[in-house]
Amino acid sequence: MQARVNHTCYVLDFLDEGFNSDEISSELKQVADSYLNACSAEGIDDWEIEFRAVYNNARQLLISKNGLGTYPSDKYKSITVVVPIPKKEDVSWGVDARQYVFGIDHYDDLMKNFNLLDPHFENLDN
Repeated sequence: MQARVNHTCYVLDFLDEGFNSDEISSELKQVADSYLNACSAEGIDDWEIEFRAVYNNARQLLISKNGLGTYPSDKYKSITVVVPIPKKEDVSWGVDARQYVFGIDHYDDLMKNFNLLDPHFENLDN
């Protein structure tokens, strides 16, 4: 199996300030590759797994459920992780509210398609 890591950002100027998506991709790819190498399911050696990080305005960290982004005929699986970027009012390294492309309710109608996690931004320094 081959892992691929991609990034999409819906926060204006976020990726420009001290953010190195190539470095993050490299680190995440190493983790994904080691995890995928440990998988022992048969018939998946020639599959491609894409981990797609979406930086956005969201209430929670969202991870797409299994049914989304699977194309058995193409031997391709996409897993989307929506990473909420907090506001400056919440943490020192957050962004201005005007930088968000979408509102906080952008994913409300799509929540059934995701597993939810609560990030603790106060424990992070960047």
